[in-house]
Amino acid sequence: MPQLISSTFPSQIFWALLGFCLVYLFVARIFAPRMNGIVEKRKFYINKLLNKAEKFKKEADKIKGKADAALENVQLDFCAAESKLTADFREKNLKEKASLYDLFSRKSKEESKKLEKSSTNTLLTISQDMDELIDLALQATVKRKTS
Repeated sequence: MPQLISSTFPSQIFWALLGFCLVYLFVARIFAPRMNGIVEKRKFYINKLLNKAEKFKKEADKIKGKADAALENVQLDFCAAESKLTADFREKNLKEKASLYDLFSRKSKEESKKLEKSSTNTLLTISQDMDELIDLALQATVKRKTS
């Protein structure tokens, strides 16, 4: 193997150092600056996006605040409308109850009067029928005694 011959070591070291130096120069002068440029562009782009995102977040927070305020106003309006409707319903319900109570009172008074007349007529009829029955019983008793 020729690379292990000790007489060729100095030339191998020279060419190895020269190769490493050339690679180092290539990396340091050409490759690294290009990579730095790419990294810097990415940092700039990312910062730009972060700034936009922060701006959009602030706008979204403002919009959310307005939406929350609007929602709260709607809830308050809803509660007020619900209270008004409940009060109106109660008032209407009380009026209807009062009118139904008055109607019931009138009807029950009318029916009571009719019932009272009917019971008076019935009692009168029963009384007349009892009188007739008593008269018939007396006549029958008198006929028996006479016979």
